[in-house]
Amino acid sequence: MLVTQWAYNLGKRVVHRAVHKGKQSSPAGTSEPCAPPSVGMPARENPRRDYFRNLRRRLQVGFVLALFVPLAILSAYFHFQFNITMKESGQSLLRTLAESQRITFDLFLQERLVNLFQLLHAGETRLPPTAVEMSRCLQHLRESSDAFVDVGFLNPSGKQIGYAGPYPSLRGFERLRKQCRRSSKFVSLS
Repeated sequence: MLVTQWAYNLGKRVVHRAVHKGKQSSPAGTSEPCAPPSVGMPARENPRRDYFRNLRRRLQVGFVLALFVPLAILSAYFHFQFNITMKESGQSLLRTLAESQRITFDLFLQERLVNLFQLLHAGETRLPPTAVEMSRCLQHLRESSDAFVDVGFLNPSGKQIGYAGPYPSLRGFERLRKQCRRSSKFVSLS
């Protein structure tokens, strides 16, 4: 080890002198150019340099992780919270829309019931109504609301005994009665 260290130092001094004088000479005094000190000589290990190189590398990795790991965690958290919030707001919107439609439909039916009660309690209609009276009732209902298309009158047993409207096929009471008897909806009502 001492011999290699001595040869290394000697080569280093010779190269240093040769660079300053403008010419290179070999350690033995010959005119052959001298090889760089690292060629043919064992690499000198510097534990202090390796320690700081490793420390610098660890610090760089630590800084990068300290920068990106919290950012990634926050991004994931806000992404999931955003998705949950969007689902909840969508469901809330649908609930609100359904409730609004229910209220609108209930109001519509209540208004139509009020129109029918006003018509029946006005005293102009006798029971059972004739075809002319049914047409007059339909005209009166259309004046109060465009929602009325036709009007029919059912007796207490559920049989239609009067009709006024644009569908002439519904005026045949016997045929309609037979069709209604076969229908499961009307069978369950009677």
